[in-house]
Amino acid sequence: MNRFIQRSAQSELIDEPGIPFSDWEVCLNELNTVNTFLGGHKITIEGVKLLLNELPAGKRISICEIGCGGGDNLKAVVEGVDGSGQPIHNEWTGKFDGKDYPVTGDKITDTRAVQQVDATHFKLTGKKDGKVVTTGTIVTSADGKTRTLNVKAKDASGKAVTATFVYDKQ
Repeated sequence: MNRFIQRSAQSELIDEPGIPFSDWEVCLNELNTVNTFLGGHKITIEGVKLLLNELPAGKRISICEIGCGGGDNLKAVVEGVDGSGQPIHNEWTGKFDGKDYPVTGDKITDTRAVQQVDATHFKLTGKKDGKVVTTGTIVTSADGKTRTLNVKAKDASGKAVTATFVYDKQ
């Protein structure tokens, strides 16, 4: 029997009575870090609304909610085009602990490390075959509405390049 056919009504560990407030506070702070980094849940909610609008009346759907464990594990998916217009796609799953975690689908890096500096600042390092090839910083504005990613790397000819990406919370 597929136990994922319907949402469980069982309590989660954090729902148990007697959990100290300090544990709740740690959990919520970690989840807030992830949500700040990702820009909140609006994109997910809007996506579900679009999906529901496209379904025939009476059609039943299932939505899988996937958590981030303690809130400190992040999956990043990068989609876009490179400078020559070629599509790019890479994925990374890791923690904000400064350790190297594998990257798949990236021509430049095979590992990425993200270290949380404080509540709104992160530093990142990308490596290829154990050698640092990219560095950068991620800064979330004090109001939580803007995230700025600054990256330094070298192009195929060895020339230093920089890029800045600014994300507005939706």
